[in-house]
Amino acid sequence: MGSEGSSQVVVPRSFRLLEELERGEKGIGDGAVSYGMDDSDDVYMQSWTGTIIGPPNTVHEGRIYQLKLFCGKDYPDRPPAVRFQTRINMSCVNLETGVVEPSRFSMLSDWKPESTMEDILIQLKKEMISPQNRKLSQPPDGPSLLISFFIDRLEIYDIPLYFLACFLFFLHSNCGLLSNTRCL
Repeated sequence: MGSEGSSQVVVPRSFRLLEELERGEKGIGDGAVSYGMDDSDDVYMQSWTGTIIGPPNTVHEGRIYQLKLFCGKDYPDRPPAVRFQTRINMSCVNLETGVVEPSRFSMLSDWKPESTMEDILIQLKKEMISPQNRKLSQPPDGPSLLISFFIDRLEIYDIPLYFLACFLFFLHSNCGLLSNTRCL
């Protein structure tokens, strides 16, 4: 006879991600948090985009934050890597890179396989409301971290603005990378 006890059914990674995709496409709660795949042709379902609308009565009100989530081959056993593309000042986010640092965000450091990308986005929104983050001064609205990286290096390498403008136009025309940023 078999031993009595709880045997857990392990859902394959792809089924789990398909469930999350379906839920993300249907919309979440009040619409202040959303997510979906970056590329519908990504058969491994690794690269995702999330959006958080800044909560009211905080310094984040009226802002829309874009994030990237990367689900490695060990997801959901290991948490996804999470990075803000929109500049933000929060206690759990590296201001230079936009990376949500697991050591400063308990949801990632104490990851549970039943947690989802939706849970991460909702918890990050709650962090925006927390006393340590709700009044932190925020970087000005403007270019994404990638564009800021190049702008910061203009002076260092004495690169004429014309070349940067050509490069940014190339990115916008061929990659769609600037669709969520304002023009310089």
